Amino acid sequence: KTSAGSCATDRGEQRDLADPRELSLEEVLKSYEQPINEEQAWAVCYQCCSWLRLPRPLAGRLHRVKDPSYILLHRDGAVSLQPELRHNGRPAARHLFPP
Repeated sequence: KTSAGSCATDRGEQRDLADPRELSLEEVLKSYEQPINEEQAWAVCYQCCSWLRLPRPLAGRLHRVKDPSYILLHRDGAVSLQPELRHNGRPAARHLFPP
């Protein structure tokens, strides 16, 4: 059960939708109750690829995007990927594509 200002994700997390930092693509899709259009989808793909190309301290590992909850859309239009969660709810080591 969620309050008017929160949303449950498919991974079982509760997120405060009043939090101004970012929303997952999953939360955006659920709030609009419709898919994004083709232009928006290409923009998200481009932003994800751009983010993945940035040098990361743990380069050489794979970052898996299992569903839309792993893609974070920031207020300024930037896109990043959320680290995978372990079964105990704590973040797993961040896995990234090599540059």
